[in-house]
Amino acid sequence: MRQKIITNRVHNNKATAISPIATIERVKTPKPKKVVVRSSREDIINPYEERLLLANCNDLMDNIAVRFPLYLGLRLGEIQHCKLGWFEQREKLLSLPTRQICDCAKGSPCYECRKYRGGIWSPKTAAGIRVLLVPPTVEPYLLQIGNGLNCSRQCLEVRFRKIKRRAGLGYKSLYLHAISGTYATRLAESDISSISMMSLMGWDTLQSSEAYVKSSMHHAHAELARIQAS
Repeated sequence: MRQKIITNRVHNNKATAISPIATIERVKTPKPKKVVVRSSREDIINPYEERLLLANCNDLMDNIAVRFPLYLGLRLGEIQHCKLGWFEQREKLLSLPTRQICDCAKGSPCYECRKYRGGIWSPKTAAGIRVLLVPPTVEPYLLQIGNGLNCSRQCLEVRFRKIKRRAGLGYKSLYLHAISGTYATRLAESDISSISMMSLMGWDTLQSSEAYVKSSMHHAHAELARIQAS
Protein backbone atom coordinates (compact mmCIF):
# COMPACT_ATOMS: atom_id res chain seq x y z
CA MET A 1 0.00 0.00 0.00
CA ARG A 2 1.45 3.35 -0.98
CA GLN A 3 0.90 6.73 0.76
CA LYS A 4 -0.19 10.00 -0.84
CA ILE A 5 0.70 13.32 0.85
CA ILE A 6 -2.01 16.03 0.65
CA THR A 7 -0.74 19.59 1.24
CA ASN A 8 -3.77 21.65 0.19
CA ARG A 9 -7.33 21.37 -1.10
CA VAL A 10 -9.35 23.45 -3.50
CA HIS A 11 -12.96 24.40 -2.78
CA ASN A 12 -14.87 26.75 -5.06
CA ASN A 13 -11.69 27.61 -6.95
CA LYS A 14 -10.06 28.86 -3.72
CA ALA A 15 -7.16 27.28 -1.94
CA THR A 16 -8.07 26.21 1.58
CA ALA A 17 -5.32 25.98 4.14
CA ILE A 18 -5.07 22.84 6.15
CA SER A 19 -3.17 21.87 9.22
CA PRO A 20 0.60 22.33 9.00
CA ILE A 21 0.81 18.67 9.75
CA ALA A 22 0.48 16.99 6.40
CA THR A 23 -2.53 14.75 6.04
CA ILE A 24 -1.73 11.25 4.88
CA GLU A 25 -4.30 9.60 2.67
CA ARG A 26 -3.92 5.93 2.06
CA VAL A 27 -4.46 4.88 -1.57
CA LYS A 28 -4.99 1.22 -2.35
CA THR A 29 -2.74 -0.18 -5.03
CA PRO A 30 -4.88 -2.11 -7.55
CA LYS A 31 -4.21 -5.82 -7.54
CA PRO A 32 -2.94 -7.29 -10.82
CA LYS A 33 -5.62 -9.12 -12.77
CA LYS A 34 -5.32 -12.88 -12.79
CA VAL A 35 -4.73 -14.22 -16.29
CA VAL A 36 -6.68 -17.41 -16.95
CA VAL A 37 -5.18 -19.61 -19.65
CA ARG A 38 -7.77 -21.92 -21.19
CA SER A 39 -6.64 -25.24 -22.61
CA SER A 40 -8.09 -26.68 -25.81
CA ARG A 41 -8.68 -29.87 -23.78
CA GLU A 42 -11.58 -28.04 -22.13
CA ASP A 43 -13.28 -27.38 -25.48
CA ILE A 44 -13.11 -30.74 -27.27
CA ILE A 45 -16.20 -32.03 -29.05
CA ASN A 46 -18.21 -35.18 -28.39
CA PRO A 47 -19.43 -37.63 -31.09
CA TYR A 48 -22.81 -35.88 -31.37
CA GLU A 49 -21.17 -32.49 -31.97
CA GLU A 50 -18.82 -34.13 -34.46
CA ARG A 51 -21.80 -35.39 -36.49
CA LEU A 52 -23.38 -31.92 -36.40
CA LEU A 53 -20.21 -30.27 -37.72
CA LEU A 54 -19.76 -32.80 -40.53
CA ALA A 55 -23.43 -32.55 -41.54
CA ASN A 56 -23.06 -28.79 -41.97
CA CYS A 57 -19.99 -28.86 -44.24
CA ASN A 58 -21.19 -27.53 -47.60
CA ASP A 59 -18.11 -27.85 -49.82
CA LEU A 60 -14.52 -29.05 -50.07
CA MET A 61 -13.09 -26.20 -48.00
CA ASP A 62 -15.60 -26.79 -45.21
CA ASN A 63 -14.77 -30.50 -45.07
CA ILE A 64 -11.04 -29.79 -45.00
CA ALA A 65 -11.48 -27.25 -42.17
CA VAL A 66 -13.21 -29.88 -40.03
CA ARG A 67 -11.76 -33.24 -41.12
CA PHE A 68 -8.05 -32.38 -41.30
CA PRO A 69 -7.72 -31.34 -37.62
CA LEU A 70 -10.29 -33.90 -36.42
CA TYR A 71 -8.83 -37.00 -38.10
CA LEU A 72 -5.19 -35.98 -38.68
CA GLY A 73 -4.56 -33.54 -35.82
CA LEU A 74 -3.19 -30.90 -38.22
CA ARG A 75 -2.64 -27.37 -36.96
CA LEU A 76 -4.16 -24.37 -38.69
CA GLY A 77 -0.93 -23.41 -40.48
CA GLU A 78 -0.41 -27.00 -41.62
CA ILE A 79 -3.91 -27.14 -43.11
CA GLN A 80 -3.38 -23.81 -44.85
CA HIS A 81 -0.14 -24.97 -46.52
CA CYS A 82 -1.10 -28.59 -47.20
CA LYS A 83 -0.60 -29.85 -50.78
CA LEU A 84 -1.45 -33.05 -52.61
CA GLY A 85 2.29 -33.59 -53.07
CA TRP A 86 2.52 -34.39 -49.36
CA PHE A 87 0.34 -37.46 -49.87
CA GLU A 88 1.73 -40.88 -50.79
CA GLN A 89 -1.47 -42.49 -52.03
CA ARG A 90 -0.19 -46.07 -52.24
CA GLU A 91 1.02 -46.06 -48.63
CA LYS A 92 -1.79 -43.76 -47.42
CA LEU A 93 0.77 -41.52 -45.75
CA LEU A 94 0.90 -37.74 -45.41
CA SER A 95 4.47 -36.46 -45.02
CA LEU A 96 4.89 -32.91 -43.74
CA PRO A 97 7.95 -31.30 -45.34
CA THR A 98 10.87 -29.67 -43.61
CA ARG A 99 10.12 -26.45 -45.48
CA GLN A 100 8.48 -25.27 -48.69
CA ILE A 101 7.98 -22.06 -50.65
CA CYS A 102 4.72 -20.46 -49.57
CA ASP A 103 2.36 -19.68 -52.45
CA CYS A 104 -0.97 -20.06 -50.71
CA ALA A 105 -2.07 -16.47 -51.42
CA LYS A 106 -2.90 -17.07 -55.09
CA GLY A 107 0.70 -17.82 -56.03
CA SER A 108 2.28 -15.42 -53.52
CA PRO A 109 3.33 -15.94 -49.89
CA CYS A 110 0.64 -15.53 -47.26
CA TYR A 111 0.89 -12.60 -44.84
CA GLU A 112 2.59 -14.58 -42.06
CA CYS A 113 5.19 -16.19 -44.34
CA ARG A 114 5.89 -12.92 -46.14
CA LYS A 115 6.31 -10.86 -42.96
CA TYR A 116 8.02 -13.31 -40.60
CA ARG A 117 9.57 -16.15 -42.63
CA GLY A 118 10.94 -14.68 -45.83
CA GLY A 119 8.30 -16.39 -47.96
CA ILE A 120 9.17 -19.87 -46.67
CA TRP A 121 6.81 -22.05 -44.64
CA SER A 122 7.87 -24.82 -42.29
CA PRO A 123 6.13 -26.69 -39.45
CA LYS A 124 5.90 -24.86 -36.14
CA THR A 125 8.66 -26.96 -34.58
CA ALA A 126 11.13 -29.60 -35.75
CA ALA A 127 8.84 -32.19 -34.17
CA GLY A 128 6.12 -31.05 -36.57
CA ILE A 129 8.02 -32.66 -39.46
CA ARG A 130 6.16 -35.96 -39.23
CA VAL A 131 4.39 -38.68 -41.22
CA LEU A 132 0.69 -39.36 -40.65
CA LEU A 133 -1.53 -42.24 -41.68
CA VAL A 134 -4.46 -40.92 -43.75
CA PRO A 135 -7.84 -42.49 -42.86
CA PRO A 136 -10.66 -43.08 -45.38
CA THR A 137 -12.61 -40.19 -43.84
CA VAL A 138 -9.95 -37.77 -45.14
CA GLU A 139 -8.49 -39.29 -48.33
CA PRO A 140 -11.25 -38.24 -50.81
CA TYR A 141 -10.89 -34.61 -49.74
CA LEU A 142 -7.11 -34.72 -49.70
CA LEU A 143 -7.08 -35.97 -53.30
CA GLN A 144 -8.97 -32.82 -54.36
CA ILE A 145 -6.62 -30.38 -52.69
CA GLY A 146 -4.27 -30.10 -55.68
CA ASN A 147 -1.54 -27.49 -55.24
CA GLY A 148 -3.04 -26.08 -52.06
CA LEU A 149 -6.07 -24.24 -50.70
CA ASN A 150 -5.11 -20.69 -51.74
CA CYS A 151 -6.55 -19.23 -48.57
CA SER A 152 -5.42 -17.39 -45.46
CA ARG A 153 -5.58 -18.46 -41.83
CA GLN A 154 -8.38 -15.96 -41.32
CA CYS A 155 -10.34 -17.52 -44.20
CA LEU A 156 -10.21 -20.96 -42.55
CA GLU A 157 -11.16 -19.52 -39.16
CA VAL A 158 -14.15 -17.65 -40.63
CA ARG A 159 -15.31 -20.77 -42.46
CA PHE A 160 -15.14 -22.81 -39.29
CA ARG A 161 -17.14 -20.23 -37.33
CA LYS A 162 -19.85 -20.36 -40.01
CA ILE A 163 -19.94 -24.17 -39.86
CA LYS A 164 -20.23 -23.96 -36.08
CA ARG A 165 -23.18 -21.58 -36.29
CA ARG A 166 -24.96 -23.70 -38.92
CA ALA A 167 -24.48 -26.73 -36.67
CA GLY A 168 -26.19 -24.90 -33.81
CA LEU A 169 -23.00 -24.82 -31.73
CA GLY A 170 -22.60 -21.05 -31.63
CA TYR A 171 -22.98 -21.13 -27.84
CA LYS A 172 -19.93 -23.37 -27.43
CA SER A 173 -16.32 -22.20 -27.09
CA LEU A 174 -15.16 -24.01 -30.20
CA TYR A 175 -12.29 -23.23 -32.57
CA LEU A 176 -9.96 -25.12 -34.89
CA HIS A 177 -7.33 -25.79 -32.24
CA ALA A 178 -9.99 -27.47 -30.09
CA ILE A 179 -10.77 -29.81 -33.00
CA SER A 180 -7.15 -30.98 -33.20
CA GLY A 181 -7.33 -31.25 -29.39
CA THR A 182 -10.23 -33.65 -29.88
CA TYR A 183 -7.96 -35.82 -32.04
CA ALA A 184 -5.31 -35.77 -29.30
CA THR A 185 -7.90 -36.75 -26.69
CA ARG A 186 -9.00 -39.72 -28.79
CA LEU A 187 -5.40 -40.82 -29.15
CA ALA A 188 -5.06 -40.68 -25.36
CA GLU A 189 -8.22 -42.76 -24.94
CA SER A 190 -6.95 -45.40 -27.37
CA ASP A 191 -4.19 -46.38 -24.91
CA ILE A 192 -1.48 -45.21 -27.32
CA SER A 193 1.87 -44.52 -25.66
CA SER A 194 2.76 -40.94 -24.74
CA ILE A 195 5.82 -41.09 -27.01
CA SER A 196 3.76 -42.20 -30.03
CA MET A 197 1.17 -39.56 -29.29
CA MET A 198 3.87 -36.88 -29.09
CA SER A 199 5.19 -37.97 -32.51
CA LEU A 200 1.77 -37.98 -34.18
CA MET A 201 0.83 -34.55 -32.83
CA GLY A 202 4.22 -32.96 -33.55
CA TRP A 203 4.91 -31.96 -29.95
CA ASP A 204 8.40 -31.26 -28.62
CA THR A 205 8.00 -32.79 -25.17
CA LEU A 206 6.03 -35.50 -23.38
CA GLN A 207 4.37 -32.91 -21.16
CA SER A 208 1.54 -32.24 -23.60
CA SER A 209 0.91 -35.94 -24.20
CA GLU A 210 0.81 -36.71 -20.49
CA ALA A 211 -1.62 -33.84 -19.90
CA TYR A 212 -4.09 -35.37 -22.36
CA VAL A 213 -3.62 -38.84 -20.89
CA LYS A 214 -4.26 -37.56 -17.37
CA SER A 215 -7.39 -35.67 -18.45
CA SER A 216 -8.81 -38.64 -20.36
CA MET A 217 -12.16 -39.80 -18.91
CA HIS A 218 -11.54 -43.19 -20.54
CA HIS A 219 -8.61 -43.84 -18.23
CA ALA A 220 -10.53 -42.51 -15.24
CA HIS A 221 -13.40 -44.91 -15.94
CA ALA A 222 -11.00 -47.82 -16.49
CA GLU A 223 -9.27 -47.17 -13.17
CA LEU A 224 -12.63 -46.89 -11.39
CA ALA A 225 -13.74 -50.21 -12.92
CA ARG A 226 -10.57 -51.90 -11.68
CA ILE A 227 -11.15 -50.54 -8.17
CA GLN A 228 -14.79 -51.66 -8.12
CA ALA A 229 -13.87 -55.11 -9.41
CA SER A 230 -11.27 -55.68 -6.68
